[in-house]
Amino acid sequence: MRLRGFVLLGIAGLIMALLAASLQTVPGYMDAEYYYAGALRLAAGQGAAEPYLWNYLSDSTQLPAPSFAYWMPLVSLLAAAGLKLAPAGGFWSARLLLILLAALIPALTAALAYRLVKRASLAWLAGLLALFPGFYLAYLTTTDAFAVYMLAGGLLFWLAARPLQSSWAVGRLQLLALGLLAASMHLARADGLVWLLAALAVAAYWGWPAYRQTGRLLPFVPRLGLVLAGYGLLMAPWYVRNLVVWGGLFPPGGSRTLWLTAYEQTMLFPSDLLTPGAWLSVGWEVHAMARWDAFIANLQSTVAVQGGVVLLPFMLVGLWQLRGCFAVRLAVAMWLLTFGVMTLVFPFAGLNGAFFHSGAAFQPLWWAMAPVGMEAVVRWVADLRRWERGQQVMRFLAVLLVLVGFLLSAGIYVQRVVGSEGGGWNWSRSDEHYRAVDQHLVALGAQPHQRVLVNDPPGYYLAAGREAIIIPYGDETMLLAAARQYSVDYLVLELHNPYMLQDLYNRRSPSSRLEYLQEVGTTHLYRVHWQAVQP
Repeated sequence: MRLRGFVLLGIAGLIMALLAASLQTVPGYMDAEYYYAGALRLAAGQGAAEPYLWNYLSDSTQLPAPSFAYWMPLVSLLAAAGLKLAPAGGFWSARLLLILLAALIPALTAALAYRLVKRASLAWLAGLLALFPGFYLAYLTTTDAFAVYMLAGGLLFWLAARPLQSSWAVGRLQLLALGLLAASMHLARADGLVWLLAALAVAAYWGWPAYRQTGRLLPFVPRLGLVLAGYGLLMAPWYVRNLVVWGGLFPPGGSRTLWLTAYEQTMLFPSDLLTPGAWLSVGWEVHAMARWDAFIANLQSTVAVQGGVVLLPFMLVGLWQLRGCFAVRLAVAMWLLTFGVMTLVFPFAGLNGAFFHSGAAFQPLWWAMAPVGMEAVVRWVADLRRWERGQQVMRFLAVLLVLVGFLLSAGIYVQRVVGSEGGGWNWSRSDEHYRAVDQHLVALGAQPHQRVLVNDPPGYYLAAGREAIIIPYGDETMLLAAARQYSVDYLVLELHNPYMLQDLYNRRSPSSRLEYLQEVGTTHLYRVHWQAVQP
């Protein structure tokens, strides 16, 4: 496959990314809002501290709190770099580097496919399939980790699909690159730490022939050491920062998510209520059902999101056809590990989109497998039925799959970004609503320094510039305790709220410390008299 082909796919990828980004004027959902808000503060020189809190896991007792206690910093760093490069561009500038990364994915997918099968026609088809990424289209061009994860995962498999070069300098660069890719995935997502295992596995595979010849383990040591050096080079500043801020390599609250018995407990206050004892007390039936639900949800994500429904059978056949390739075996092993972690260890994260995020790393290889599987199926059917027009069927199916990918991507994008309801587009609906809510609060006498309890603190902060705290998962007593801890003056209670606050939402609460003020659409506004709450 010639360089011109990769350039054309890169240009097509850039056009597609720009078209997708053009209708997204705001981040769109909490994860992306969090990264964008963090980028704005970094670019403005306000440091890694945030005037909003969306969970209580890190035990931060006041605002501003240390940033990135749960989500990792790379997306915010990239977005801040974009804001520095083009300060006047706002949200467009924050996405500048992310859009460029997203634009590279079709060309990378074609390069990966060509490396695996050395067939330009199949590589072209793989690149075109990646051009229309289905469910991922609406998320690749906002301030989230999808583009980073997809590109880094594809590059890691691309490296794994080639042998270690005999040149001393080139071979060392390959090993360092493995460590850097693993580090970038970890800096993008907390579960990216598992990709260090993949990088080490590639290095070990490259060292296996020397071991078989000599029977000595010594050749493994420098190879694994260079991977760890590449990983440490990028990760060292992050670990040093954690040691300074939290006194450990990792923020203190991450391990507490092991003891969730419902996803909403991520917002439990105080977070020290999440304990092994509390986890054991709910009974094995609850844990078994949670893992079964996560298994079904992750399986559905595999079929609909990663497999694009119609591509999945061809992907599976392609994997079988290339089962002897180390990169393919590595991808399957890493997918099984990721699926297992998001099903058995963190089932509630898996149920709420974590597997959708993590699965992005595999997409370039899955798209590369689909043409291989399609060709194998066509050949099998042609031999069975003694067709003489197998190539014509191949071309027809290729056009059909690309067309289906386009229609699926466009349909899902329109549904997620534009929507079918009146009163604005889905993507910006929450931002517009929070702007309206804060205007009402100001009219009711709210001062700029006063804080709110709300479902989406980063989103509210972006919309109104007001410090915000997440509504805790619990009853009114817990809500008032959080309000007192963080000196919160107003409660923005939406229709979708912790079920223990439903009486408060329906204005049947006897609490004298929560004063009903006004209704904005389906959102109820309360004044919180936290000064009267006993510690």
